[in-house]
Amino acid sequence: MKVHEANSLYSEEKAKILRLIGAKIDEKDQYLNTYLTSLKLEHMNFWDPDTQASEWECSPLPEELLERCAALNAKQHVIQDLVDIMGKLSETSQDVEKVLKEISKFLLEEEQKYELIISC
Repeated sequence: MKVHEANSLYSEEKAKILRLIGAKIDEKDQYLNTYLTSLKLEHMNFWDPDTQASEWECSPLPEELLERCAALNAKQHVIQDLVDIMGKLSETSQDVEKVLKEISKFLLEEEQKYELIISC
């Protein structure tokens, strides 16, 4: 009897996990479909390896786009390099902002001193 109960609990838990995973898959599938729709690629004639087509029809994408994709694929760490550069840029921006705040504070103090001197 206990084995039957344990099996029933196991089956119930398994079904719950499968429903949860199925719901996540459906959610991500809907997100992907929304994203693909937003790209508006329906009008583009992409190459289908199952059909016979001329060389021009096999590559409907602009040549510049193909060249950029090839260049990005040739560089293995381009994304990480970009992230690193953006991090350095962020640090520099924060440093500049800090210096500007110090200059602003200094100018305000000097202006107050000047106002004090003029008022005397």
